[in-house]
Amino acid sequence: MKAPGTAYQNHPELGSDPQPSHMSGYTNDPYDNGGVHLNSGIPNHVFYLAATAVGGYAWEKVGRVWYAAMCDKALVPYNTGFSQFKEATLNKSVSLFGEGNQVTNAIGDAWNNAGV
Repeated sequence: MKAPGTAYQNHPELGSDPQPSHMSGYTNDPYDNGGVHLNSGIPNHVFYLAATAVGGYAWEKVGRVWYAAMCDKALVPYNTGFSQFKEATLNKSVSLFGEGNQVTNAIGDAWNNAGV
């Protein structure tokens, strides 16, 4: 989560880990349902950035937001894109912790830093 794209380097069969941490590296891979696994580094990195900015145990604040967003099928349907998931996490953060709080600000900054 800290550094997508660094799981392996110069593997003799696989090459180097192609997982991006920023939307500039987004890949629409037809062999991976559009890149669902490959591009998971982007929201994973956003979670890492937000959780480290907030501090403490990740599951207490940012984890609660991610879980609440993932469980809300109205905000996060099966075909959700990154922008829609960003809005869902911000919405859930505001509902859990209030607008303009440290958690919501950290999540928004993290998404912005990842180019979403």
